[in-house]
Amino acid sequence: TTLADSNADLAVDLRAQIREQLRSGASETAVKDFLVQRYGDFVLYDPPVRPLTWLLWFGPALLVLGTAVVVVRARRRHRAVFRPRTDPPELADLVAPPGRSRWVVAASLALLPGGAMLLYLHLGNPGMVRAAWASTPATLPAGDGHTVDMQQIDAMVSRLALRLRQEPGDANGWYMLARSYTALERFDDAAAAYAKAVALVPDAAALRADYADALASAAGGQLEGAPMEQVRAALALDGDEPKALALAGTDAAERGALPEA
Repeated sequence: TTLADSNADLAVDLRAQIREQLRSGASETAVKDFLVQRYGDFVLYDPPVRPLTWLLWFGPALLVLGTAVVVVRARRRHRAVFRPRTDPPELADLVAPPGRSRWVVAASLALLPGGAMLLYLHLGNPGMVRAAWASTPATLPAGDGHTVDMQQIDAMVSRLALRLRQEPGDANGWYMLARSYTALERFDDAAAAYAKAVALVPDAAALRADYADALASAAGGQLEGAPMEQVRAALALDGDEPKALALAGTDAAERGALPEA
């Protein structure tokens, strides 16, 4: 899936950043360099082949090839154990017992997912996974001792809020906190966090649209007033901002202005 086709939160955020960069006069090459420097090569649809990404390109093939070699050798050894007794007696000392072969195969297969995880930790961006988790509502199956409960999520959000009190100039942090509050349905807190982010980045249309949505949610779905002020500000910055257009259409429909909606 390309960035333009994806509706994932990260893709939406990246599109907003790209629009802001282009609006400020940055070239396409400069925008790519900015995103790669910030997020790593994984944001590119086709990462370049260079020493840093050799493992990314060739690592999976090497893991599969190595496993295939181990499996083939293990099968040959297994067959050798059951050869007719016409083989020289010295051969018995050179053949691994079948139990050992099975363990070798099992260990090799177990290394595949572990190798893939190490490859991602080396070349990927685990921080984005943590950020995505912080911004996604938790589904908590009953009785599952391995899930994160709401108390743990609240604790993580509280730590982020505490850090932002000490680093109030972190716009991305305020944005993440606002989205976390939204996921927890703490809309008043979300609106306050969005206000901090908007004050730091006033020209981000998508951010203002999210702020408007949080204000409306805090007001019980009412768009009139402060939410529509943010919607109009977002559309003044970017007339094609999807959420701002949707909110403006909803407001027009509620007023009975169906053609405008």
